[in-house]
Amino acid sequence: MRFLSTLATAVALALALTSCGGGGSTPTPGPISGTAASMFTRLNGLRTANGAGALNNNAQLAAIAQAQAERNATLHSNSTTDASGKTMKQQVETAGITVVDWIVPVALGNDSEAVDRWTNTQVERNLLYANNYTDMGVGMAVDGTRQRWVVVMVQAGP
Repeated sequence: MRFLSTLATAVALALALTSCGGGGSTPTPGPISGTAASMFTRLNGLRTANGAGALNNNAQLAAIAQAQAERNATLHSNSTTDASGKTMKQQVETAGITVVDWIVPVALGNDSEAVDRWTNTQVERNLLYANNYTDMGVGMAVDGTRQRWVVVMVQAGP
């Protein structure tokens, strides 16, 4: 009888963990949604709604972010270095942009999941909504059934 009680408890615990995403289970990915352009608009909307200025859409940053998103999709990772080992900051500087300050949020998931990850703590929100950035580029690539997002925000110098 004690064995059946212990077994029932173990089964109930396993079901509870599975339903809340615990116990090592992998959450079901959301549907693929959003594009780099729609994410740019969404992030600028969040910034202005939170008292930060809208950022310029920088084609060079977008190309760097897109290349990194494609690399991340191929590698199944959230890397911030290119194949030669250059950091995102080094890639931006190689493109001729003088970087005074910068941030590179990366995420795996659809557009809503990515934004949730980038705004789930006060520290992350403070970085995302900082007024010192002037330009932004967004890249997105599909990794099987998931999306890889890379955002490059910089304060460009003279």
